[in-house]
Amino acid sequence: MKVTQNNITNKKANGRYYTPQFLVQNILDLVDYSGNRILGKHAIDNSCGDGAFLVEMVRRYCAEALRANRSPKQIRRDLGRYIHGIEIDAAECDKCRANVSAVAAEFGVADIAWDINCADALTSHQYDGRMDFVLGNPPYVRVHNLLDNYDVIKQYRFAKSGMTDLYIVFYELGLSMLKDHGILGYITPSSLFNSVAGKTMREQLIAGRQIRKIVDLKHFQPFDATAYTAIMVLCKQGKRDCVEYYEYDEQLREPVKISDYKCDDFCFDGAFNFGEPKHLNALQKVHPNGTERLTFEVKNGFATLLDNFFIRDFDFDDYTIPIVKASTGHLTKCLFPYDNDGKLIPYETLAEVPAIKRHFEAHRQKLEARSLDRGAAWYEFGRSQGLNDVGRNKYAVNALIRSAADIKLTPCAPGTGVYGGLYILTDVGLDELRSLFNDNFTGYAEMLGKYKSGGYYTFSSKDLQRYLNYTYSERNRVKMDNTRFLEVLKKSFLKYLNTSARSNEKLKILHGAIAENIASRLNADGGNYTIASLDYGEGKEGTIKGRYIDKKVDITISDNGKPVAGIAVKYVMSNYSQNSNNYFENMLGETANIRLNGNQYFQVFVIPDKVPYFNKARQITKWEEISTHNLQKYITLSNDSIEENMHTPNKTLFFIVNISGDEPPQYNTYDDYRAYYTKNNFTMKLSEKTFPFGDAVVYNDYDSFAEQVAAAIKAKRD
Repeated sequence: MKVTQNNITNKKANGRYYTPQFLVQNILDLVDYSGNRILGKHAIDNSCGDGAFLVEMVRRYCAEALRANRSPKQIRRDLGRYIHGIEIDAAECDKCRANVSAVAAEFGVADIAWDINCADALTSHQYDGRMDFVLGNPPYVRVHNLLDNYDVIKQYRFAKSGMTDLYIVFYELGLSMLKDHGILGYITPSSLFNSVAGKTMREQLIAGRQIRKIVDLKHFQPFDATAYTAIMVLCKQGKRDCVEYYEYDEQLREPVKISDYKCDDFCFDGAFNFGEPKHLNALQKVHPNGTERLTFEVKNGFATLLDNFFIRDFDFDDYTIPIVKASTGHLTKCLFPYDNDGKLIPYETLAEVPAIKRHFEAHRQKLEARSLDRGAAWYEFGRSQGLNDVGRNKYAVNALIRSAADIKLTPCAPGTGVYGGLYILTDVGLDELRSLFNDNFTGYAEMLGKYKSGGYYTFSSKDLQRYLNYTYSERNRVKMDNTRFLEVLKKSFLKYLNTSARSNEKLKILHGAIAENIASRLNADGGNYTIASLDYGEGKEGTIKGRYIDKKVDITISDNGKPVAGIAVKYVMSNYSQNSNNYFENMLGETANIRLNGNQYFQVFVIPDKVPYFNKARQITKWEEISTHNLQKYITLSNDSIEENMHTPNKTLFFIVNISGDEPPQYNTYDDYRAYYTKNNFTMKLSEKTFPFGDAVVYNDYDSFAEQVAAAIKAKRD
């Protein structure tokens, strides 16, 4: 990584990092720059510095030429004709010529007219389409550090995405220098695998199938720099179906081949991902192309852009909230200039507290010097992220690990902020959440390729969100027992309390979970069933053709595109006796309409064993305790013959739960009821009540019901 600007001297800007000899050897070996095949072939290092690559190229060329019985005169002519270099820094260019001359002298060759030019490679086009090999270690410079040539750089196609790195432009530059079947070998930062800046480049390389070999050096840092590096070998018109993937052995100082991959194996979700085949397969599953069901949302914590001002052990409590540092779990105070809804409080209001006014005024210059969001006031956080979730339960989590054992999960009560990492929003309990961070997560984090010093890996909020949702879904995919089903019901109940009465958000959770589970059971042996439901697949209900009318059904199962069965789901949370006859009569009619047209119909009925009754003023006037008396119609129906009575569902799940809290509930209105269950821990468990249901009903056993549903649908196909 060499000098790039005549008028820049610091290493951050000029990108000058010299390549160790063993890496030069590795790259030349990877591109097959050896043997008599290199004789008469043009090779260039277009950012050659003092000549690390050219020295080895000259050494190999001279050795092969002598073995081919070429004279010193002929070798001198060949070196001037076939070895090329470009270096923008004149002093480095002089060193390079001296170094390659010294190597040639070892073979008895002198007075070479070297084609090593002091020039800017970005504007040098005399080599375009002429080179058999382009080799080197291009400059690593962020575009915002470039003091000139910015307009030239942005004309390159590979520079169209994000905050461009100069080495990305050098890939395009190198490819333009190659002949049709020429080979390029570079060592550059491995951020090209997943950076926004590298997006266009990745798309072009995949479209042209130009990648031959990848060597990921992972945590090994051979340069005096913080960058993590990789070697990439490209072919101008390779059209290669497979890419050879290597990892670097730091002890042996050489690449070790891991596997051959097709582009679809490692290129997905807009990034390159490399590793062992089993890990790649898992990563592809974590990063689906379809819509993911969000049991977990992961977000970035506060970004104040001046933490030592906003976060400390203040000696005042006004306008402060507790805050957790996700990376350590440490709890302290945060000066929070926002209200409960995350809206900015006027500065004049904050300044009414003398201690706060003094604090702001003493640091006003630093606050105003921050790079704030557009429209942000000088006294608020630099970014708005995390503000709207302060009032929610969440878990702070660090985003820098060496293994899953390094994960720190810190529960944060409503009113608590998070900074220095990520936070997770979910209704899943702490123990369940912690169990998802197993050894598979270590492999996942490693596969992302986001390396940090000390052997650490990092990951984004999006990375973690995908992993958690996939892992949780897989765990519950085929085998969802009563414990898992109760967790889903609890989430749905909480969503019911926190949304309007007409909202379907509570239905999404329950319907989506059942749909996903039934789909997995049906397709576990290679079936071709699809399911339409809220929060699953396309996220909408399907329609089944009935004997009398076509009917939208909560969960519609199709076999090879044809609807063959439906599952109706009823989750009663209040006023059961008032609506029980309607529930029952509607079920009879829906069942007969669908079954009489040759389709199967199943029913899920969930209800607490004690149900509140709300009057029009939303006051609780009584509690209805579920008994044999008010379930008698279902009990009678459960003893009818399914084959003879089309109004009887093929199978019904009756699931009765008990909801209880840590302390005796004290509430008389819906608002009290809602406040209690949203603010207090409570359990949802199976009711201990028993009922004399017949064979058409499965009572309080979700797994058995789901298995019978799947078996009945498959049996009808057979």
